[in-house]
Amino acid sequence: LQKGIMLQNACATEKARDMSLTQDSIAQYRNNGSIRRYVGSLLFVDISGFTILSQNYPVEDFRKFINGYFEMIIDRVNSFGGDVIKFAGDALYALWPSD
Repeated sequence: LQKGIMLQNACATEKARDMSLTQDSIAQYRNNGSIRRYVGSLLFVDISGFTILSQNYPVEDFRKFINGYFEMIIDRVNSFGGDVIKFAGDALYALWPSD
């Protein structure tokens, strides 16, 4: 099961490029005060082939796998001083502030 799992860095995924904001949309958020400058590192982690994996394994087995997978990732993020800030389906975002 784990053979089909890959961790992907945000700068290397198509999803990250799709989420990029244009200068106009950034200015719109900056003007209403809902955006602020933050210096740090963001990690985007996604399971490659998640849909196919979820369709090919029994629900209970897959639930145990995905819970264990997220637990492992969260533990690693926390052990290096990061914070998981968002879950999005089979993906998560983690943030490390710069000192």
